[in-house]
Amino acid sequence: FFGVGLDNYNNYFMEFRDKNYPLIYGYRQSVNNAHNIILQLLATGGIFLTLSFLSLILFVTWRSIKLLRSLSGNELIAFAGLFASFHSYLPKI
Repeated sequence: FFGVGLDNYNNYFMEFRDKNYPLIYGYRQSVNNAHNIILQLLATGGIFLTLSFLSLILFVTWRSIKLLRSLSGNELIAFAGLFASFHSYLPKI
């Protein structure tokens, strides 16, 4: 529920990795992060951090859509660009 602690993914990866991993990839190669931001947050920060992150994204999206419906003209174009750039920056969930 609470994860392994922020920036501790590498330590736990080395402890729980597959036995054949060093034979395939070498003894010095390791992994610093999970391959997905959601999995990284779940592994290091736990379910509470991940739910907070997702709820923040949903709240910003909800308020942005609500605002997009009320704007018109140049304000709509400017905010739509800002909203699109925000969502292009987000991790692919």
